[in-house]
Amino acid sequence: MVAARSSLALMSCVVLAALAILVGLGTWQLQRLAWKEGLIARIETRLAEAPVPLPATLTDESNFLRVKISGTYDHAKAQYFYTLNKGEIGWRVLTPFQPQAAAPFMVDRGYVPDAQKPLAAAGQSGPVEIIGAVRLDYLEKVLFTPDNDPGANSWYWFDLPAIGKTTGVSGLRPMVLQLDTSDHSGAWPAATALSPKLSNKHFGYALTWFGLAITLLGVYIALIIQERRKRTAKHD
Repeated sequence: MVAARSSLALMSCVVLAALAILVGLGTWQLQRLAWKEGLIARIETRLAEAPVPLPATLTDESNFLRVKISGTYDHAKAQYFYTLNKGEIGWRVLTPFQPQAAAPFMVDRGYVPDAQKPLAAAGQSGPVEIIGAVRLDYLEKVLFTPDNDPGANSWYWFDLPAIGKTTGVSGLRPMVLQLDTSDHSGAWPAATALSPKLSNKHFGYALTWFGLAITLLGVYIALIIQERRKRTAKHD
């Protein structure tokens, strides 16, 4: 009897600790949800605002900031980043851009289908004024992202040092400017809609942790009821 009570007490301690952890994880995911929703709201606000000059110093608050800037493209050094558009294989065209009296950076001019890739090499020459959103988290490498192939001009994630070496453009700023609208007279590349596209699965994660906590509590209660029935049967 004493051994059974000791075992039950130990199980209760373990269950309570596990419940505390699961509830804590669920609560943390709800906090993350509130943070992510706030971040998305701030980004959407930035994208709705009128463009401003490109800041000299980039901060986290510069991400998705719409800017207007003048300069010139170096279309001969355009680089192509693999992408899918509605299931169609294609490329995002990133071209070095030299602003007036500022450090150069890469501009995402938009999407081109694989078959139309040669048409994206040309573009407007001479000084141009472009409007787009600053991207500080452009095509980051994640699990299972393929390796870049600079020799074939096939990129899968934004590797700034490698791009600088491949293009021969020194001092590239750690950013990409994604255009609002196409900046050419032909069909390609076609600018795509600006969107934060941030993963926001925190509510689902919270439900998972809380669900596990409820399941564990249910199993624990069932075991307690079963144990009491056993004790009652012994006394009878």
